[in-house]
Amino acid sequence: LNLNQTQSSNSSSSYSNTSTQYGFIIAGYCPCHVENVIEKTVSERAGLRRGDLIIKVNGVNCCRARIKSILALIKSNQNIRLQIYRRVQNQSLNLNSNHVR
Repeated sequence: LNLNQTQSSNSSSSYSNTSTQYGFIIAGYCPCHVENVIEKTVSERAGLRRGDLIIKVNGVNCCRARIKSILALIKSNQNIRLQIYRRVQNQSLNLNSNHVR
Protein backbone atom coordinates (compact mmCIF):
# COMPACT_ATOMS: atom_id res chain seq x y z
CA LEU A 1 0.00 0.00 0.00
CA ASN A 2 1.28 3.45 -0.84
CA LEU A 3 0.27 6.11 1.65
CA ASN A 4 0.80 9.85 1.30
CA GLN A 5 0.09 11.94 4.39
CA THR A 6 -0.80 15.03 2.37
CA GLN A 7 -3.92 13.17 1.23
CA SER A 8 -5.01 12.24 4.75
CA SER A 9 -7.33 14.03 7.10
CA ASN A 10 -5.54 14.01 10.43
CA SER A 11 -7.28 12.65 13.50
CA SER A 12 -7.21 14.87 16.55
CA SER A 13 -6.84 11.83 18.81
CA SER A 14 -3.34 11.03 19.97
CA TYR A 15 -2.27 7.49 20.80
CA SER A 16 1.25 6.30 21.54
CA ASN A 17 0.85 3.53 18.96
CA THR A 18 -0.93 5.60 16.33
CA SER A 19 0.31 6.93 13.06
CA THR A 20 -2.21 9.77 13.08
CA GLN A 21 -0.92 11.39 9.92
CA TYR A 22 -1.88 8.21 8.04
CA GLY A 23 -4.86 7.16 10.17
CA PHE A 24 -4.10 3.76 11.66
CA ILE A 25 -3.24 2.23 15.02
CA ILE A 26 -0.74 -0.61 15.38
CA ALA A 27 -0.38 -3.19 18.14
CA GLY A 28 1.38 -6.45 18.90
CA TYR A 29 4.86 -7.71 18.21
CA CYS A 30 6.50 -10.13 15.85
CA PRO A 31 5.00 -8.89 13.58
CA CYS A 32 2.97 -5.85 14.57
CA HIS A 33 -0.53 -5.66 13.17
CA VAL A 34 -3.06 -2.97 12.35
CA GLU A 35 -5.32 -2.65 15.37
CA ASN A 36 -7.64 -0.07 13.87
CA VAL A 37 -8.03 2.07 10.75
CA ILE A 38 -9.49 5.51 11.31
CA GLU A 39 -12.38 6.37 9.01
CA LYS A 40 -11.94 8.82 6.14
CA THR A 41 -8.14 8.69 6.17
CA VAL A 42 -5.60 7.82 3.52
CA SER A 43 -5.16 4.38 5.12
CA GLU A 44 -8.84 3.57 4.75
CA ARG A 45 -8.86 4.80 1.15
CA ALA A 46 -5.76 2.71 0.35
CA GLY A 47 -7.50 -0.42 1.67
CA LEU A 48 -5.63 -1.02 4.93
CA ARG A 49 -7.68 -3.24 7.25
CA ARG A 50 -7.78 -4.20 10.89
CA GLY A 51 -5.69 -7.33 11.37
CA ASP A 52 -3.25 -6.67 8.51
CA LEU A 53 0.26 -7.69 9.52
CA ILE A 54 2.99 -5.12 8.85
CA ILE A 55 5.83 -6.88 7.02
CA LYS A 56 7.84 -3.97 5.59
CA VAL A 57 7.83 -0.17 5.76
CA ASN A 58 9.57 1.47 2.78
CA GLY A 59 11.44 -1.76 2.09
CA VAL A 60 12.66 -2.21 5.69
CA ASN A 61 11.76 -5.61 7.15
CA CYS A 62 9.58 -5.05 10.23
CA CYS A 63 8.60 -8.63 11.02
CA ARG A 64 10.50 -8.60 14.31
CA ALA A 65 10.33 -4.86 15.00
CA ARG A 66 8.67 -3.26 17.97
CA ILE A 67 5.93 -0.64 17.62
CA LYS A 68 8.30 2.22 18.51
CA SER A 69 10.68 1.27 15.66
CA ILE A 70 7.88 0.95 13.13
CA LEU A 71 6.38 4.30 14.13
CA ALA A 72 9.80 5.93 13.80
CA LEU A 73 10.05 4.63 10.22
CA ILE A 74 6.53 5.80 9.41
CA LYS A 75 6.82 9.24 11.01
CA SER A 76 10.16 10.01 9.35
CA ASN A 77 8.63 9.91 5.86
CA GLN A 78 5.89 11.89 4.14
CA ASN A 79 5.21 8.99 1.77
CA ILE A 80 5.33 5.40 2.94
CA ARG A 81 4.97 2.05 1.27
CA LEU A 82 3.66 -0.73 3.48
CA GLN A 83 4.01 -4.38 2.63
CA ILE A 84 1.32 -6.21 4.53
CA TYR A 85 0.14 -9.76 4.96
CA ARG A 86 -3.60 -10.26 5.16
CA ARG A 87 -4.94 -13.47 6.58
CA VAL A 88 -7.69 -15.01 4.50
CA GLN A 89 -10.85 -15.97 6.34
CA ASN A 90 -11.43 -19.68 6.69
CA GLN A 91 -14.19 -21.05 4.50
CA SER A 92 -16.13 -24.26 4.75
CA LEU A 93 -16.49 -26.30 1.59
CA ASN A 94 -18.92 -29.16 1.08
CA LEU A 95 -17.58 -31.74 -1.34
CA ASN A 96 -19.81 -34.46 -2.69
CA SER A 97 -18.12 -37.43 -4.35
CA ASN A 98 -21.31 -38.17 -6.34
CA HIS A 99 -20.46 -35.28 -8.67
CA VAL A 100 -16.97 -36.53 -9.55
CA ARG A 101 -16.64 -38.17 -12.99
